[in-house]
Amino acid sequence: MHPILTIFLLTLSLSACTQNLDCSALKKGKFQIPTESMGNVIIERTDSLHIETLPELGKKTIEHLEWTGDCSFVIEYLSGDIPPGLNARKPIACEIIEIGEGYHIVRSRIVGTDIEADYRMEEVD
Repeated sequence: MHPILTIFLLTLSLSACTQNLDCSALKKGKFQIPTESMGNVIIERTDSLHIETLPELGKKTIEHLEWTGDCSFVIEYLSGDIPPGLNARKPIACEIIEIGEGYHIVRSRIVGTDIEADYRMEEVD
C-alpha cells in the first residue's frame, strides 16, 4: 500500500473515533456519582462553584470551579469537609470525555501528580 494512502486511512480512522462533544448543558446543574462505599455523591455546579455532598456520611465540600475549555475545568478546595491526604488541597483538572443519555464521564487528574480517575456522573432531576 502506498504511504500516502496509509496516512490518509489512518487519519480518517482516528478522526472517526473522536467524539465532538458539546458540554454547554453540563456546566451548571445537579449530578450524582453512584458509589458502593459512600452511597451517591451529589455534585452541584454553578457558574463558579463545584459543591460535593455525601448525604450518607453527612459531609460537604465546596470548591472553586473554573472552566478552561468547552469540556474541561479545574476545581480547587475552598471550604468544607476536606478528605484526608497530602493531595487534598491540590487543584484537580477535569475533562468530560464522553456524553450519553442522562450521563457523562469525567476524567480527573490531581495537578502535579499521576493520580487520575474516570467516573460516571448521572443527571439528577
